[in-house]
Amino acid sequence: MSRPAAHNAVHLLRRLGRAGMVDEALAAFSGFDSHTKNTNVRNVIIDLLLKSGRLDSALNVLDEMLLPGSEFRPNHITADIVFTKILKLNESEGRVKEDEIAGLVAEFGEHHVVPNPITLTQLISMLCRSRNTDLAWNVLDDVFMRNGLKDAAPCNALLTGLGKKREFEKMNLLIRKMKDMNIQPNVITFGILINHLCKFRRIDDALEVFDKMKGGKKKARVVAPDAITYNTLIDGLCKAGEIETAHELLNEMVREHLAPNVITINTLVDGMCKHGRISTALEFFREMQQKGLKGNSVTYTVFINAFCKVDDIDKAMKFLDEMSKAGRYPDAIVYYTLICGLARAGRLDDASFITSKLKEVMYLN
Repeated sequence: MSRPAAHNAVHLLRRLGRAGMVDEALAAFSGFDSHTKNTNVRNVIIDLLLKSGRLDSALNVLDEMLLPGSEFRPNHITADIVFTKILKLNESEGRVKEDEIAGLVAEFGEHHVVPNPITLTQLISMLCRSRNTDLAWNVLDDVFMRNGLKDAAPCNALLTGLGKKREFEKMNLLIRKMKDMNIQPNVITFGILINHLCKFRRIDDALEVFDKMKGGKKKARVVAPDAITYNTLIDGLCKAGEIETAHELLNEMVREHLAPNVITINTLVDGMCKHGRISTALEFFREMQQKGLKGNSVTYTVFINAFCKVDDIDKAMKFLDEMSKAGRYPDAIVYYTLICGLARAGRLDDASFITSKLKEVMYLN
């Protein structure tokens, strides 16, 4: 093979591509002798054809590279070009069937080439969005078998898809596969597991995952939980009515030098209020305020709704006033809640006043 010839071929194809002369570039490529059309040259023409939307022509060139015993085989650059462009085309036009893309992953794999972790993650995510988790599993499993994966991100994408379909057994199996392949789960991996377990009220299982994350009885921490992990678990516990356990987690969070944020406050306040513990929620909120943690509009809205539901309209009105002084702005739902509460209490003048305030902020015409 003449290296200068291949170099000149690449230069020519790129010049024609920049000039928008795709037909001329394809004709030039067809006229090159077989030894000139090495992997680099083929990568250039495939990239050019895909950028111009000539999918079939690009795949024809690729097919020659993927043949068993091909002289010029695909490399990682080929995979990056093909999968990046095909996924982009598929997102906008849906021109390549999902099983065909999965087939391409397998064909590249026969040449010991796998998509890079970012592209593979995008592919797995695409399949999971269409609820095709079985095909996503097969794609990832094929990469596993070729020992072509060392990154947790594609696994996290599949875990998310499996979680949405409540396929918890498969989620556990994937975690075991990661362990077998020496792929270290990260905080996102554990967060996905905990999030989906909490969503479907499997709190004990979520706490078990959380314990494993921290190293279990061995206390050999696998991954340090972050604030998002704590907030997710606190939310699950609050929705399950396990307020004390949620508060214990808050204390643990502080001991781990992770600062609670407004999401933490709102989660606990909402959980307490929904389980009839408004006074405890208020006490907790005041304590957080003294520590410098200010609530946001959501915090005040939760309290106003809670007080209206128990017909404690005076406190609801005080919170509305406090909300305004804190520079937080109530939405229409807050105003409607107050108006209904005031009307139920027979305080029609106050209800009329709140209605006028609602009109002032242009929530009503």
